[in-house]
Amino acid sequence: MRVFWRGLVAVLLLVSTITPLAQVSAQEQSYIVIVKDEQRLYLAQGDPENPEKVDVIKNFPVTTGALWTQKGLETPSGVFTIIEKSNSPVQGGYDFSDTGDVTLTPYFMRLDVPNRGGIGIHTYTGRTLDLWRFGATGGQTTHGCIAGPPDDIIDLYKNYVRPGSTRVWIVDHPSEAFKDIPGAPKPDRTSVNGKVWRALPSPTKQQLFSVDMVRPDLGWAVAGDATFIDEKYAWESSILRWDGRRWTEETKVPYWLHGIDMLNEDEGWAVGQNYMAGVHRKNGKWTEVDRAVPRVPYMSEVSAINEDDAWMAGGGGEIFTYNGAKWDVFIAPDVMKTIRSMDMLDANTGWVVGGGWDTESEQKETVPMIASYDGKQWASDESPVDELWYGVDAVADDDAWAVGSNGAIIHWDGSAWKSVESPAKNRLSDVAMASARDGWAVGDEPGVALHWDGKAWSRVRLPLEEKFYEVSVLKDGSAMAVGGGGSIVQLVNGSQAPQPAKPKPTKPVNAPQPTPDAGSEPDVPYATQVAESPATTAADPGSVGAEADPTQERTIAGVGAESTAIPAESTQATEAEPTVATAAPTEPQDTPPAATPTETDEGSFPVVPFAAAGAIAVAAGVAVVVRRRA
Repeated sequence: MRVFWRGLVAVLLLVSTITPLAQVSAQEQSYIVIVKDEQRLYLAQGDPENPEKVDVIKNFPVTTGALWTQKGLETPSGVFTIIEKSNSPVQGGYDFSDTGDVTLTPYFMRLDVPNRGGIGIHTYTGRTLDLWRFGATGGQTTHGCIAGPPDDIIDLYKNYVRPGSTRVWIVDHPSEAFKDIPGAPKPDRTSVNGKVWRALPSPTKQQLFSVDMVRPDLGWAVAGDATFIDEKYAWESSILRWDGRRWTEETKVPYWLHGIDMLNEDEGWAVGQNYMAGVHRKNGKWTEVDRAVPRVPYMSEVSAINEDDAWMAGGGGEIFTYNGAKWDVFIAPDVMKTIRSMDMLDANTGWVVGGGWDTESEQKETVPMIASYDGKQWASDESPVDELWYGVDAVADDDAWAVGSNGAIIHWDGSAWKSVESPAKNRLSDVAMASARDGWAVGDEPGVALHWDGKAWSRVRLPLEEKFYEVSVLKDGSAMAVGGGGSIVQLVNGSQAPQPAKPKPTKPVNAPQPTPDAGSEPDVPYATQVAESPATTAADPGSVGAEADPTQERTIAGVGAESTAIPAESTQATEAEPTVATAAPTEPQDTPPAATPTETDEGSFPVVPFAAAGAIAVAAGVAVVVRRRA
């Protein structure tokens, strides 16, 4: 018997040299952190919940998805798992460049992002690799993926990533992942001239990209997101309406809408992707309107002057004009230039802003774009700084503002654009002015807006910790802003604002914080009730683009049907159960099936666990033999 135990102990000692490798603890595993504000990927080893025990193995520049290419294509924040590796032409991921090329994205590592199964980490090849730039803050370029230089991505793919186990933290600021980097302090200021921002209930979980208020009790907004219906990914947008008390869903369209501009209750436009002129509201109905097929499939913004005079602009620097009957091309596309915002003051005055980068230079320097309209033609204006411009709004022909990457703000004084000191560091996505002494800007810093008082811009705290994409301000100073996850905030008199909720529990400052799942309630200082929108079948986005009669209009189904609505009064946080929207119950929207971790090329699963299992089996066998001999 003693021989048996000695033999067993000897074998177990042998196994003990293998099992620490096979049973790698959470503290020793490799994981990935992607910091969007830095446009960098960090490969770390250790316990992400205890950064003092973490070693950064390597880091390199990347480019993520952003509002730059199209609204809604931001790389999502959160904690994800790599579920697939593929370097196969059949199973590799695909990304679409602004040139219209479809380029294979090699060494693709797919993430388990809900409703966006095409998001992953990869590199580029060929011409796209020459055009794209990595590590450029404020000018992210993908459609949601994380792309990096070939050598770094290949090393990550072959030597570190294991499908089903490698975790990926995607954060905005490095302070969310690294203890030695302090986070930006939140502003103490919450009111401006006796007015404060309050959170409103939203009828959608989709990202809200654009909002336009006609008067305090009337406005519209557009939202969009990817859907997974009938085992197909597609795009879907909603048009929402504000009646002074609540936001309701007015209709849906089977593609993304990026911008909206309303003249009154019976006249307005919403534009987006899908080679369309957008959707036109006339006499209470929304109808789709075609345009001549351009090279670039999406429009970023629309600005209507009257029923017979409207403008829209977007990808490739294209500009279209509407004469009351049809849309015509005014400026043909310029590849790698994108117009992100437009504001027409009147028939003889307007601006567009945007930019791109120099694809011929090794550094791929930013090339800002500002152009003004004089009633006859568009002409370039000189930008005082090299930033990408995201929003523009004019008060008069000698008083206009533009905001952009890295918190940049510039002002037009009638003769030139000049830089203005900005308290923001993150990208600003929109600006809207009530007057020369009252205006707002919103952007990437969660829960913060900027206010202009006629002398300086200052930071003001918002009630929701979200990024906000657009803000609409009326001449009376009332305002509405919209953003990620269906977020809506309204500027109201202080007496109308709800009391703050109890302080939320302090979270560990050391660890990257995962964002809530799509179905969870937001962790915010004011209650917001989100209701499911009825699922609708979206069209295949690949089936559009055929040339059509530019005057043809098609009524959109769904207008006039009962809408999902939640009273705006239910905004104060309480301990009671959340209010449920009074919409009829619907079947839940399909979600992508859970993917089985796979590898489809020369990569392989770790061999150490199998070696450990084999050693244990050998130990058992030896023990049996020794016992019999004994």
